[in-house]
Amino acid sequence: MKSPFSLSNNYTVTSVPFRPRFFPCLTPREILAQTVLSSCGAAAALTLERFWPKGKGQARLKSLAAAGFMARHVLDGNIRLNIYSTHPRFEPDQGLRQLALAQLFVRLRECVPCYLTPAEPFPVLTVMGRHFQVIVLRDGDYAPLLHSHLRHPSVVVCETLTPLPGYPVRMTADHDLINRPLEECFYLPDGTPDRESFLARLSSGASLCAKSTATG
Repeated sequence: MKSPFSLSNNYTVTSVPFRPRFFPCLTPREILAQTVLSSCGAAAALTLERFWPKGKGQARLKSLAAAGFMARHVLDGNIRLNIYSTHPRFEPDQGLRQLALAQLFVRLRECVPCYLTPAEPFPVLTVMGRHFQVIVLRDGDYAPLLHSHLRHPSVVVCETLTPLPGYPVRMTADHDLINRPLEECFYLPDGTPDRESFLARLSSGASLCAKSTATG
């Protein structure tokens, strides 16, 4: 199944006119959405809708965008995708990477407190007292160019799972982050499922945290 965050979907971008407006009072769900957008730059509707009860997120996101809370863009290609960003323009090459990054960030935040700090060359994820650079790898990227960066602890978000043996990394894939329980989303550097790391053990609080997020 092709990732919605893939350049191979041949998207064309339609950006809805955006007039940003300051919101002095935000609900907890709106604060969560704002945090994800400020940390990642953009997120898909399917990612942000997780903050609202099922069936209510889509309309609320469109309403917030119309009010100037964030910019809305429609991607048309092999699939159709609504996305939201902090900027009135959306560039697919960088923007689709931001969408994959946001999906990882939101899934983790459902279970444990974590923070994503924009940085160069890669953003830094802080979770459970540990720091990881987050690298978003898309099909067509030349993975060996990353090897000099992989000496540092990293989480690599792949479009298609790409083993990176010999490096201190944990990997995940778009499809897993969208469709699977969090404890089944991570892989060891050789591509085998990671069932022992602290990331895998986050599932023990997943149901409670997801319920708290939905009702907060």
